[in-house]
Amino acid sequence: MFQLIQQTGEQIGVQVTEVATGGSSDASFTSVMDVATIDGMGLLVEGHIVRTNI
Repeated sequence: MFQLIQQTGEQIGVQVTEVATGGSSDASFTSVMDVATIDGMGLLVEGHIVRTNI
């Protein structure tokens, strides 16, 4: 799934990278049920993730 997001980003000129951080999220509920989940998508600005709705 992440590769698809990276490829889509390339098509529109956006570099999409992967990073692991601490904490918890709503994705914990879906990932425990073996549902592919992308979480925490947002811009990285000076070390902080700015969350936006897409």
